Amino acid sequence: MRSIGICLASVLSMTMLSTSAAASAPPPPPAYVFSAGDVLTDAANKDQAKIAKLFASDVVASINGQRIASGKAAWLKWWSNDRSHYYGKTLGTSMGWKGDGALLVLDQFDTQNNAVSTPESGDPRPTTRSTFYRFGPDRLIHAVDISEVDSFYISAK
Repeated sequence: MRSIGICLASVLSMTMLSTSAAASAPPPPPAYVFSAGDVLTDAANKDQAKIAKLFASDVVASINGQRIASGKAAWLKWWSNDRSHYYGKTLGTSMGWKGDGALLVLDQFDTQNNAVSTPESGDPRPTTRSTFYRFGPDRLIHAVDISEVDSFYISAK
């Protein structure tokens, strides 16, 4: 009985070792996700021509669960309007490797340009946003899901 237990333990430990050795780092995200990330994380970019080539004609966008745009023209119009009062910075990104790729961007911005007009004391208008871009097999973005809250970003401890 004892030798069966030892054999079973040996088989289990060998299985666990081979499983952990087989578990390696996932593949990197596709190169086109990195390229899109370079453009979409440029907080100073307000030129829709720079981003237009990244989106599919059937792109659908939502903010906090509410649809804001269906189609490329509607999305670019929304994006241009949003960027016209966007003064912020990218806090971080994450890129997905599963499927056709994904890009998650976390940014914080103020809707008023404090460099041009100093806000009244105690009147900041910060917003923190996460934007999730999902790519299709054509390497274009087909879905944009935005979650946004009117508040400061606070790092976890």
